[in-house]
Amino acid sequence: MNLNSIPELQESQPRAHSFSRYGQTAILVAGVCLAALLSILPGCNHSGEPHATYNPEPTTNNQQPTSDNQQPIIYSCPMHPQIRQPNPGRCPICGMELTPVAGDRDADDSSAPVLRVSRRAAALMEIQTTPAERRSVEAERRFLGRFVYDETRLTDIAVRTDGQVERLFVNYTGVPVRKGEHVAEIYSPEFFAATKELLVAARADADPALRESARLRLRLLDVPDEQIEDMLRVGEAKKTFTLFSPVNGVLTELGGRQGGWLMKGQRLAQIADLSSLWVLLDAYESDIALIHYGQQVKLEVPAFPGREFTGFVAYVAPDLDERTRTIKVRLNVPNPDGRLRPGMFARAELKVPLTADGLAYGPELAGKWICPMHPEITAAEPGACSLCDMPLEAAEKLGHVSSEREVKLPLVIPASAPLITGRRAVVYVQLPNTERPTFEGRNIQLGPRAGDYYLVLEGISEGERVVTEGNFKIDSELQIRGRPSMMAADGAWRVAGARDEGRGAREGFVARTDVPSAFGEQVAQLAKAYLELATALAGDDFERSRTAAVAMNELLHSFDSSALAEEASIAWKLLETELHKPLHAMREPTDIAALREQLVPLTQHTEHAVVAFGAGQVGKLYVAHCPMAFGNKGANWLQADENIANPYYGARMFRCGEIERTLE
Repeated sequence: MNLNSIPELQESQPRAHSFSRYGQTAILVAGVCLAALLSILPGCNHSGEPHATYNPEPTTNNQQPTSDNQQPIIYSCPMHPQIRQPNPGRCPICGMELTPVAGDRDADDSSAPVLRVSRRAAALMEIQTTPAERRSVEAERRFLGRFVYDETRLTDIAVRTDGQVERLFVNYTGVPVRKGEHVAEIYSPEFFAATKELLVAARADADPALRESARLRLRLLDVPDEQIEDMLRVGEAKKTFTLFSPVNGVLTELGGRQGGWLMKGQRLAQIADLSSLWVLLDAYESDIALIHYGQQVKLEVPAFPGREFTGFVAYVAPDLDERTRTIKVRLNVPNPDGRLRPGMFARAELKVPLTADGLAYGPELAGKWICPMHPEITAAEPGACSLCDMPLEAAEKLGHVSSEREVKLPLVIPASAPLITGRRAVVYVQLPNTERPTFEGRNIQLGPRAGDYYLVLEGISEGERVVTEGNFKIDSELQIRGRPSMMAADGAWRVAGARDEGRGAREGFVARTDVPSAFGEQVAQLAKAYLELATALAGDDFERSRTAAVAMNELLHSFDSSALAEEASIAWKLLETELHKPLHAMREPTDIAALREQLVPLTQHTEHAVVAFGAGQVGKLYVAHCPMAFGNKGANWLQADENIANPYYGARMFRCGEIERTLE
């Protein structure tokens, strides 16, 4: 009934009062309806923030969201495809945002790894694409090193005659010494006899040849001309002579003490010139292709935080240390102010421009002339080194040097684009000129990583758009639809015990290897050391975690692989190299977050070691997954039981995660 139609009410109540009673209610109802309408408008999430990738058409307030072909959209979890519901939200198991998966079926049921979705579904899946492009990129490599003496700047002071140290002026190691300063006074019977001979030969009626012979004898005993002239002026034979420092530096070794007797040729002292030092780096064999003579390397020294030093690659060892699978690389580091000292640690950062085929080159050295002994000495013209007088050589003869205009720029894609299984690399490419967003899976051949990019050697062309965000969701949706997952291609070796629950994007693919049981026992000890590290991280114990990482690294160094067959030995060496990388980075962590970051690759390679080389000696392990780790990218870890103990968050979210599969 319309109350305003009653005459009594129309006459007795003012119009403003009528609005006050019923108009406010109407406004409230309208506001609720408007809020409900806004909540289902496409392009808005629950926080009211718009999606930027796609702009789908809006739906009405009385209709369930549909795809382009008018089929209702079902929302599912990429990690738990058994979770399916008609409305968006978050997964009740892992908390990940649900994505549209159903009601978006293609008209055909092809077995090709191609996914077509509506624009609305693509927006809700937050798919982002970037074109593959040719651009100048630099590969970044980081190493740990240690300062040592420059062996070319070590000087020995030795006696050239038998004698006694009558007086020692520098009597402890580390004392600074300047060029020309006295080091010791030596008593020598041979010197005393030679001075007498000099005085006899100095007489006016003596043979000039005899005088010159007497002088030469004293010079051969390392007696300076000043001392010889002083004796001739005084006219008195001396029993002692003085040894002087020929260089600036510090005393590093002392071969005699005051009052001690020295034999001819024996070293009295060693002096090191610290104006230049060496840094010795351990480079993995996979990094050697990026290192060449003359490269400039940035150094950070813990003793001087915030200050940057520069070194130059002067030597790459010709042999590989089979125990550590590393190669020694030597840097020459200028040290004019003497702040740097032998024994200090250094963190080295090498940035290498890359060619299209993934090789290193140095455009800054093109056309330059370099000293083979001192790469920091460069010149625009041929000549001699200012330090050692060696002839300078063309830079092209000493390393990978090219002119930048001769180099074809590499084809690169963002590092988030490829899905890497360990044996293959996969990308999803958005196909052009399609009515609906269409994505095709491709196997590609990757080159080295260069910062935030990967080089692509084969598989895609310049200008093709690759998926950089949402690629896991695309792969999961293909599996839900019964299409072939690019992450689980035919012929791949699945990890033992892996459950087929739509987690192909996170499964590892490794082959079991026949190895002796004794080697499997070593792998079991390695797994035990890993579990100790993961437990310490879950307990937020930084010192215990660092100690466990060092122990695991030492254990890996002690592995005996001599009993492995040739093929298995090669496979193990490759895996061992990958295991050493995160463990090497854990030697000097800045905080527990740095350790947790390295746990991600360490987990992957430890899992491969257990599956491929465990020989049944390891026992049952569980692969757990945290979907929220590292900005919702997710990360795995291994543990000995099914009770979740998250090493990436510790006490903050100790029970966050779930068991994905079992290794047994």
